[in-house]
Amino acid sequence: MRALPLVLLAACYSPEARQWTTDAPATVTLVVTITGSGHVTIGDLGTCSEPRCSYTVPASQRIELDANAVKEDHPFAQWSMSCTGTDSTCSLTPVMSPTQVGAKFQ
Repeated sequence: MRALPLVLLAACYSPEARQWTTDAPATVTLVVTITGSGHVTIGDLGTCSEPRCSYTVPASQRIELDANAVKEDHPFAQWSMSCTGTDSTCSLTPVMSPTQVGAKFQ
């Protein structure tokens, strides 16, 4: 039996163009939504202190987000969407645009 060569192909779906492409985007949009009194620091990109912030980030590059309470009696509660759990730090690698993250404070 003869071995056939293995070919790997990465494909991405573009909702805007409504088609599949084989070219991964160089950047993606990261959308951070905050509920409650707090802010989220996104790596070296800055700090989101508004209810909703958008950032253009490199695709497939690991990003660390840190949730910080503004008021001591309203601590960080949990992440949602692309981040999960109750630890105040989340690491993610955005590959789709938009990548959405929610941070909830009590």
